[in-house]
This record gives sequence, C-alpha cells and structure tokens, in this order.
Amino acid sequence: MRKDSSFYKKLYSEILLGYSSVVLKDRAFYLKHIDSLDSLDQSRAYAINFEYAKAKGLQQKKEKLDFVIANDIWTKEKENKISSLEDSLERLHATQKKLFVQAQRSQNQKKIDKLTSEFALLNSERLEALGETCETFANKKSQEAMIRSLFFKDESLKERLYTKEEFDDLEHSEISTLFILMGKGLAEFTEKNIRVLSLCPLFLNSFFLCPDNAYNFYGKAVSLLSNNQTSLYSNGITVKDYASKGHPLPDNVLDDPEKALSWFSFDPDAKNKISDKDGGTIVGATIEEMKRADPNAKTIGQMAKEKFKGKKELNMQDMLNLHGYEV
Repeated sequence: MRKDSSFYKKLYSEILLGYSSVVLKDRAFYLKHIDSLDSLDQSRAYAINFEYAKAKGLQQKKEKLDFVIANDIWTKEKENKISSLEDSLERLHATQKKLFVQAQRSQNQKKIDKLTSEFALLNSERLEALGETCETFANKKSQEAMIRSLFFKDESLKERLYTKEEFDDLEHSEISTLFILMGKGLAEFTEKNIRVLSLCPLFLNSFFLCPDNAYNFYGKAVSLLSNNQTSLYSNGITVKDYASKGHPLPDNVLDDPEKALSWFSFDPDAKNKISDKDGGTIVGATIEEMKRADPNAKTIGQMAKEKFKGKKELNMQDMLNLHGYEV
C-alpha cells in the first residue's frame, strides 16, 4: 500500500524526537529509538550472559553442532548448504548496492528473496536440532535487557516502564507482548522508508540550509544520535552529494517511491564506468536511467540513426560495428 505524506511527516517527527508512542494495556507509553550506546549495552549483556551460560554447563554452538551431526540429528550436508546460502546472499547484497538499472535490481532482488526463504527454513530446522546453546541463551537475555531499556513512562525518557526487579517478575507472555510491541513500534523505520524520507522536501528544505554537521542539524552530539537519526542524516549527505554532481532530484517522490529508490541506487560516477565496447549504452537501462548516468548517453536506435543515416536496413556487420566491434 502506498504511503502518503502524513506517513512521512509522522516518521520524520518521531525520528527527530527519538521515540515513538505506543499503547500497552490501554495506556500510552514511549518507545525509545535505539542508539549506539543501547547497541553497546546489548553487546555487553550478551558477553556477560554467554560466560554465565558457559559456567552453568551449556554447550557452545560449535560443540553442540559437532554433537548433533555425530548423532545424526543434523547433517554435514545441510550445514554446508547453510554456509553456501550465507555466502551467496552476501555476494547478492553486495551486487545489489552497485546496481542502478531497475530491471537488473528487480532480477537480483528475486534471487535474494528466493535464497533468503531457503535459508530461513533450513536455519529454523538447525535451531530446533541444536536446542539451547550458550549463544541462544545470551542472545535471549541480551534482547530482554534491550527491551527493558527502551520502554519509558514519560516523553523525556527519564523513567523506565519497569525496574529491573519488576521486569524479572514478568511472565513469559508479558515479555513476548513487549517484544511484539517493540517490533511494531520500530517496523516503520526501515532503510527503504528512511531513504524515501531523505528525498522529501519536508526533510530537504531544512537539511540543505544546514552545514554538513550533524550537531547543527540535530542539536546534539553524534554519539547521542539514534540509529534512525544517523541513517537519515547519512542519506541526506548522499542526496546532497548526488545533487552537487549534477544529478537532479526525482520529482514527486511520494507519488512514486520506488522510482525515488531507484534514483538512490544510482552511482554518480557511473558515466566513468561505461566501457567503449558498450557503445555508450548501458545494458538493460531505460532512457531515463541512461541519461542519469551520462547526459550524452544514447539508445541503440539513436546511435543507429546517426551512424547509418539513410540506410533502411542494418546487416550483421553494421550491428557489430554499432556495438563497438571492428569487423
């Protein structure tokens, strides 16, 4: 479903505030957006709980993996398949960042979606075979610590919703409810939505007036910025960089967010990456995408009209010549 301007206004407002409003048991509370310190605290909680689990006799993932394979609960072939899927997904995601032709991005995304689904199913099976390990115990406890640190009673984010003692007394179902509530509260702050927002006038009008300094824009030190604030600012810098290199911003961003996102994947130096052998064209690119990469770029049809003016039909030699091959 297409998101309208009110959605992005709300998104921008909550990013600037650093929190979102949530409702729990018919009461309004405040969900703090994660920042770098929260992430560090979670890492520290993970390390502490990992050592605790290890001291209590839980096996580490590698030890448990060797055990379940040796006892035919899991197989080496499935484990190798998981490693292969992880490697493939890493390469595909790296490729996705370099593509700016929408047709190529769509095709690559289909491969990512397919392999991601395969990985999720196989990894779920592996987790069931492994059971609890030092890693899963530490991960659960560190996530619970993160949850407690994000819910507040007040907008100033001074009074936490639960003390440590109160949180420790919560039922499993109550903690699960908080997990779900956190997921819903933060679900809208995706990379995609933040990128579209960074192309919207409501953000750019003030961002372009501000020097390239995060403190001047947010009024606080970079170390205190939420991850969402950092992401929005970084995307804004990218927009400003692209625009400074002569690549105009897309019109009516909210009318076609997907088109806006394809602009974001554009490489401002793409013109320098078009080889002579391509004949000045970009395979699979639309005319608009070619123009963005190089204002002088031409379609095969345009080049043919210029090079073979007056000729009604082109033979194979002409076509090879058109693509830069000397025959």
